[in-house]
Amino acid sequence: MGLSANDILNVDDIQTEVVDVPEWGGKVTVKGMTAAEADAYERRLVRLDNKGNTTLGSLTNITAFYLVQCIVDDTGKRMFKDSDAAALGTKSSAALARLYKVARRLSGGTEDEVEAEAEAFDEAQDGDSSTE
Repeated sequence: MGLSANDILNVDDIQTEVVDVPEWGGKVTVKGMTAAEADAYERRLVRLDNKGNTTLGSLTNITAFYLVQCIVDDTGKRMFKDSDAAALGTKSSAALARLYKVARRLSGGTEDEVEAEAEAFDEAQDGDSSTE
C-alpha cells in the first residue's frame, strides 16, 4: 500500500545535524533546506532578463545566504534572517565552509556536487577580483 497525501505532508523529513565549530567555541545545529528554501536560494543565483534569458545572479555572500536558512536553534527555528547574510559572511571562511558542506549534504547534495559548487564559486570569486 502506498503513502497517502496526508502521510507525506505530515512526516517530518527535514534532517538536522549538530556540527562542532571550534572557531566559534561550540556546536551549531544545521538543517537541510525545504524545497521552498532551495527555490529561493536558486532564484538568487539565476535571474531572467526581459527577453527570458537566464543570467547569473548575485554571488555576494552566497555561502552565508545559504547558511542563514539552515542554521537553527535547539527547537529547529532559524536563528538568522535573510538580511543577516552580510554579517554572517564576515565570519571565518573555514567555519562557514564546514557548515555549508553539512547543510548542502542534508539538503540532498552529493559530495561531488558540493565540491563542484565550491570550485565554481572559487572561480567566480577569482573573476570578480579584477583590478581593472
